[in-house]
Amino acid sequence: MADYSEKLMDAVLSNSALTDGLNDDEADMVYKWARAQIEFLGPKVKSDEMFDEVRGYVFGLIDTMSLIVRRRKDHDAVWVNEKLDELDAISRELDGPIATNELRHTLHDKTDRREILIQLVQHYDLDPPDISNRTTVYASGEPRRGILDTDDDITVKLDEVFADVDSTAGRIAKDVMEALRNIAREAGSSRDVIEDVADKIDLEDDEGE
Repeated sequence: MADYSEKLMDAVLSNSALTDGLNDDEADMVYKWARAQIEFLGPKVKSDEMFDEVRGYVFGLIDTMSLIVRRRKDHDAVWVNEKLDELDAISRELDGPIATNELRHTLHDKTDRREILIQLVQHYDLDPPDISNRTTVYASGEPRRGILDTDDDITVKLDEVFADVDSTAGRIAKDVMEALRNIAREAGSSRDVIEDVADKIDLEDDEGE
């Protein structure tokens, strides 16, 4: 099976328009970020058609991050939110993270280009150390499929979610918890807020037993 990593990286490096308007330090940071993402994505690409799709998403992430870096100081918080929404839409297609409230608030306050870029490349990491929440699982038990998901990947993730559920009542409680977590994630809430909601549900469930 071909590994498309180098082909993806070559596509990024050969498209100078992606880093137009960035200084050398900023462009270098973008290329290092792109290399890390591509090393994760490349082995998962299974065909030329899939390569074209993934390439488009990678280009979209870089282009939108570059635009935020270059134009943030000229726009207000509404514009920042709109651009982060665009990043989120692309990131979701790769089963990646979405912007938290903390990131949004940080970028509302920052105009320093380097700091903005650091925040973006650190947050939009498609292969973070903890990938346990990478695929959204809805209350129905059906995952949100990214283009990189396989049936085996989804089965493993579902098994992890329901690993300690061994009763109908427990499964219902787990479904409710997952639904609330997903609502919070889609709203851009922080992990702390999500887990706080889940902990309260756990506590109430324990008291009801």
